[in-house]
Amino acid sequence: MRVFLLAGAVSAVDWVPGVNPVNCGADYFRPGAEWPLESVGNAGRTVRICQNRYGNPHYYATLFSIDDLIPVYSGGKFRRYSHEPTFSRPTSNWHHLLNGLCAELPDAKTSFYGNLASVGSANYETCHQWQPIDEDYLGNNAEIKIDRGHLVPSAIMNQNEMAMKTTFTLTNVAPQSSNFNQRAWNQLECMVRKFMERDIDGKDAWIYTGTHGTKGWMNEDNPAKRNFELFPSFCYTDDATGYTYSWVYYQENENDQTMSSGDLFMSAETFSNTYYDGEPIFDETCQRPNTGYGPWYGLIMDWDAYLTRYSCK
Repeated sequence: MRVFLLAGAVSAVDWVPGVNPVNCGADYFRPGAEWPLESVGNAGRTVRICQNRYGNPHYYATLFSIDDLIPVYSGGKFRRYSHEPTFSRPTSNWHHLLNGLCAELPDAKTSFYGNLASVGSANYETCHQWQPIDEDYLGNNAEIKIDRGHLVPSAIMNQNEMAMKTTFTLTNVAPQSSNFNQRAWNQLECMVRKFMERDIDGKDAWIYTGTHGTKGWMNEDNPAKRNFELFPSFCYTDDATGYTYSWVYYQENENDQTMSSGDLFMSAETFSNTYYDGEPIFDETCQRPNTGYGPWYGLIMDWDAYLTRYSCK
């Protein structure tokens, strides 16, 4: 049911609860490696979300824990252009929720449209069963220095206005320590964007950012769990030549983590063996790339200099 607010209203309410299945796995994961870490994420019950705003296409994927109310990861295939204009960061609208998680619980193996929209405050309680609402985060920035930290960053999508708006869902964020989110994590996100524009301009990279470990709930009143570490993973491969490189970066989600570091990079294989009992995050091509870190090796070895060179510091 689509409800419009008339008297004094500034926007429509799109209350369209229910699961609308769509197979987006091939769009956002390496061949033969769709929805990785699903069986080893230690995140309770999970669902497969194809993230979109209601009435629009999907732009990335999220494996979401309906028990912890945070993502296991969000990610997909992304492309940046060095000379493409960018859009300004949109109004956050954190009160918008996924219609796809406002009714019956989706089957764990069925991916579905998120259908992010303004569902109306009368429906918050119904939707809250399987997803966080803004009240879960409100006040925590000041009290315990927590931000709503994007996993798929809005800025990596800022050359497509609708795609960028689609990142503003609480199913694509985790409770991030404010200093860490605004400083160390922001540096890393900047470096990834700048690298893509400089080194692989107009080409695709496979990027997944996830949460690992938990340190309990944000506070006794709010049901979203705080994760202990965050990890982005990155792979580029040229299908014509087979030239491939990848990495995973792993950092604690703490307020004393104010700087990114080249020391925190590792291979995808090392990451999987260390944290997920060998379960791969990529397909074989990206999990064991033929050039290791590729051109990222130079950045990793001289990280501070590249932070300055890329204007990310």
